[in-house]
Amino acid sequence: TVFKQMKRTRSRGVQSQPLLSPVTQSVLISPKEQSQGILARQRLHLIEGEEDGGKHSTVLFANRVHTPSVTPGRPTRFAIKKQLIKSPHNISDKSYRELFILQQLNKLKTRKDYYPGEFGFVGFVDWFKAKEDEQYMHYVLERADFTLDNLKFASLYEYKCIFFQVLFALYVAQTEYEFMHNDLHKKNILLLNPKNSRANEYNSFCDDGKTWYTTGVRVKITDFGLSRIRLDNKRVICDAKRYSVFEPHQDVDQVFNEFRSIKILPDSWVTDEEVEEEFKKISSDSTTLQELKKTMIRDRQKQLNELRKIQQSLLPLRTLIHHSFFEDLCQKKSHFVSPQPKIRKISFTNDENDSDFLKVSPASSPSRPLEETKATTTPYSSPFALKKTVLFHDLVESPSFRNKGARQPTKERKAEGKENREKEEEINVKGEGKKELAERKVREETGKGSEVKNYTPTKLAPTRRGGRGKQQKGEEKPLRRSARLQLQVR
Repeated sequence: TVFKQMKRTRSRGVQSQPLLSPVTQSVLISPKEQSQGILARQRLHLIEGEEDGGKHSTVLFANRVHTPSVTPGRPTRFAIKKQLIKSPHNISDKSYRELFILQQLNKLKTRKDYYPGEFGFVGFVDWFKAKEDEQYMHYVLERADFTLDNLKFASLYEYKCIFFQVLFALYVAQTEYEFMHNDLHKKNILLLNPKNSRANEYNSFCDDGKTWYTTGVRVKITDFGLSRIRLDNKRVICDAKRYSVFEPHQDVDQVFNEFRSIKILPDSWVTDEEVEEEFKKISSDSTTLQELKKTMIRDRQKQLNELRKIQQSLLPLRTLIHHSFFEDLCQKKSHFVSPQPKIRKISFTNDENDSDFLKVSPASSPSRPLEETKATTTPYSSPFALKKTVLFHDLVESPSFRNKGARQPTKERKAEGKENREKEEEINVKGEGKKELAERKVREETGKGSEVKNYTPTKLAPTRRGGRGKQQKGEEKPLRRSARLQLQVR
């Protein structure tokens, strides 16, 4: 029908109306300027040495130059995603699809019924096309501090906050726009530090009259090159070859698989304050604090396992968000201090006179107060002393993790090791065998010169490649496996 209308207008001599909207026409216009001139006009200064690349795009980092016209409070740090436009005159190209998806998702900023504060997708600032040897699309985006791939350990509360923000962002986008990400791995989940220095800053999320509160890092989902979305005019934008059908469980399955690799710190399942509060409510005297703590840890682990079973049963995403595992987030924790990722120096020393094997610099964050240890001075510097300085993440600096990772040697252990080494040196010097060693032990214990009777030294099993066990004289040579099987068959 469109072709017939165009043919009629041409036959009548009337100029045909354009079939594309003005927005689409502006996207398809070929650029005439390079990226350096556009960035200079936008007062964006690229940071040299900071560049992150992928298979299909390159991410550049830039700062906005401070001028009197820049209003305070506006962002000054940006990430610029540079992507090649393979077919510049095709509106269904991958670079154009990602532009429309970014513009549609950023409309969720105005949905205060879901997001009274920050929303769960990367902030989209601007876009432009530039021409170098070929045409490139540039997206000016919000810059993050690190990704979920950098997070190896987390407390239970931090795990809940991050996990809930990812699931809630998917729930809102799926409900409103039939959104599918199709590539939601850990590097595409960005984490941002709190905006201000207040540690008890809360981000609120609302649905069906219920509100959840999270603290600490803010989650942002990015990279929509393979995504699918439905626009306001009911038009669906996707890669028609692979992701044309709306399957909401695909992203949820990938998120649960990615979060299984994050280890929850063992001390963070239940705090001592929570155990004491629960112990006051119980009237029976038979239960102790340790038993109560074990039962509380077991109950919370069951909640997490139930959440994973519900996800495997392909129930709607709304049931996962309203699960009892996230019930703690419905109340604000006044005593909680938001974690901020900081780097601290930990030095390992192994001197003989040094009793403190692990020394930690005094912590500046009030969330996890660490005990300050005074460094003991040694009168000499041992050549065998191992001294290093290692950088650790704040999330790994819990006392339980330190005690697990590095076992602090005591004076008794050092003394036992010294005695064992001296005995081994004496045995090596005297050249005693097993029989002589057993006789000497009996003499030391009884104080007499009695000999050991009926002592048969254990023979080592012979090996094929000349290991510790050697073939004795008069001993039969061990058969190979094939020969043993032939004997069994006979």
